[in-house]
Amino acid sequence: MRFECEDAVRVLQEAVGLLTFETTKNSDGSVTLVCQFATFLVKSRKFTTAFRQQKAVDELKRTAAKAEILDFSSALDVFPD
Repeated sequence: MRFECEDAVRVLQEAVGLLTFETTKNSDGSVTLVCQFATFLVKSRKFTTAFRQQKAVDELKRTAAKAEILDFSSALDVFPD
């Protein structure tokens, strides 16, 4: 299972330019971002403004390809002091 998840992350990293982004406005005025590529679907947390949502999209496009994979399922400390 772990290796399948890592493979899925790598596929997303390689195809970051092919991701599509859809914005939905919630009844409370916040914005939710939906990111899709092929069978992958990611739904974000709520953003309080469209500016913050766009900032997140820009950051994702800029850094996703070089992001490292963190494994929180192991007993190892992912963020050592």
